[in-house]
Amino acid sequence: MLATRDGSPFDCGRCGPKDRVQRNCANSLGLSDAAKAVFRYTEGVAEELKAKGAPKVFSLRGLRLYECPLSFITWETREIVRAVYLMEGGRMFFSGGWGDQSAWLVEAFEIFRAENAAFRKDIADGEKAG
Repeated sequence: MLATRDGSPFDCGRCGPKDRVQRNCANSLGLSDAAKAVFRYTEGVAEELKAKGAPKVFSLRGLRLYECPLSFITWETREIVRAVYLMEGGRMFFSGGWGDQSAWLVEAFEIFRAENAAFRKDIADGEKAG
């Protein structure tokens, strides 16, 4: 799926069948979107995770993934994030200015920025709560 840097625990080429089950690769457990990536546990999400025996696969700050990040984050999503980071640095994906960019790309940029702001707010709120 994805070439990884040395030391990464997520390498599809070295992941055996038991690892794929443990990491819920490609959401083999059939978790809902709310249960695959969790910032805050609701009663329903906690019950779903327990009922399906889903182990936490990866944590980053306040985000907990219950699916392998290599299958959860698609190739297309990684490419869009890459384009957004380039655009945040002042480079446009297509030549010209904002008016020359595809509508889908401008929308993706706006969604990414909004999600990033919400993520940062969740992190700040979590740090305030202690």
